[in-house]
Amino acid sequence: MLQKIEYSQRPWSKFSPHVQIGCTVVIQHTDTGYKRRISLVPAAKKGLCNNVVSLHSPIGTDLLGHKIGHIFECKEYGCFHSWQILAINSKENYIE
Repeated sequence: MLQKIEYSQRPWSKFSPHVQIGCTVVIQHTDTGYKRRISLVPAAKKGLCNNVVSLHSPIGTDLLGHKIGHIFECKEYGCFHSWQILAINSKENYIE
């Protein structure tokens, strides 16, 4: 996990090719087509608003480092779910 965190903190452009801390990501469930927009934040920032996911949550750690179009699996509520990454947007002035 440490390698994923270090990799995610590299400076990328506003439209990041990789999921990193501070990104807003649009994902789609591969079975149902349900779409979610989530923001990936450090644990200390979690709970500030809806659709915020902690870096330390299962989906947060599974998202790090992936690119648009990638499909990843995440265990939520005791079941494995497959999600595809549709869009990644970085916050321009994200401060940890």
